[in-house]
Amino acid sequence: MAPATQSIQEREYDKACLLAEQGRYALAIQQALALLSVAPEHANGHNILSFCYARQQKPKEAIDAANRAIALAPTNDFHYYRLADAHDKAHNYEAAAAAIKTALQLNPNRTDSYGMASLISHHRRQLKEALTWAESGLRLNPEHLTCLNLRILALVELNRIEEAEPDIVRSRQLNPEQAFPHAAAGLLALHRREQTVALDSFKTAL
Repeated sequence: MAPATQSIQEREYDKACLLAEQGRYALAIQQALALLSVAPEHANGHNILSFCYARQQKPKEAIDAANRAIALAPTNDFHYYRLADAHDKAHNYEAAAAAIKTALQLNPNRTDSYGMASLISHHRRQLKEALTWAESGLRLNPEHLTCLNLRILALVELNRIEEAEPDIVRSRQLNPEQAFPHAAAGLLALHRREQTVALDSFKTAL
């Protein structure tokens, strides 16, 4: 492929990613499909297409797009991450677990994959495993918000909420606009019979 052609394709791919980041999934899909119509071998184009389809609640299309990305680049861990995400959105939790296991085998240093593994384990009601995955991710990046929140969630559901206090505090600091850590702080306050603190935390969460 000529460098100029490749550069044009990457710009088109970047446009699709930007639209997806903005939550404009229909336009991102149009952009990705336009790219793939001239560059069907663009694995990342299929990957972003899968992401957008999953957010549009189109799990079959998301799974198919992720599998096309894998077929084109079978050693790229991020394509298996995307497949895991698609299967998780479709409630195919066993398939999701298998995909994220492959992603982590290919690249054990992607913190997002530990977050995905924790989320899938939570959906499978394997709470101790969910906790372990979240903690593995936090060892790589102590401020990874998804792993922080999933560790909190696992501890709450394991009736170990007192252990979650440092993570609740850190999560609120990292993203004070997110409702979840404020709700978790409310649950912790209720556990301690601190009714006023609990009410304030729940109000903030809302």
